[in-house]
Amino acid sequence: PWVADRPAALGASGWALQMQCYHCEEYLLENDCSAPQFIVNCTANIQNACQKEILDVTVPAGVSYRKACASFSTCLIVSAGYQSFCSPGRVGSVCISCCNTPLCNGPRPPRISSA
Repeated sequence: PWVADRPAALGASGWALQMQCYHCEEYLLENDCSAPQFIVNCTANIQNACQKEILDVTVPAGVSYRKACASFSTCLIVSAGYQSFCSPGRVGSVCISCCNTPLCNGPRPPRISSA
């Protein structure tokens, strides 16, 4: 029987399901590597999160992405360490984000206009 208070990420046996994330290195803005061929299976019970790193390397539009599986706690520590370097649009900016739902490091959500 299904236990209602069990977290969604746990299967009936109590083992965590395998996380899936997008994985790539250094792609330009026009291709943020969110296509199906970049989906990978993470290491079960170890890599329980996805990480996305956005680097502004040159002006204009020189943005590259790194995406990978990660340990959620490790990713949060790294992300916090880089917080002062995250200034989107500025050369040298490094922004690292962590999330713990499948394929959460995929495409950017559409911008909602305030008009």
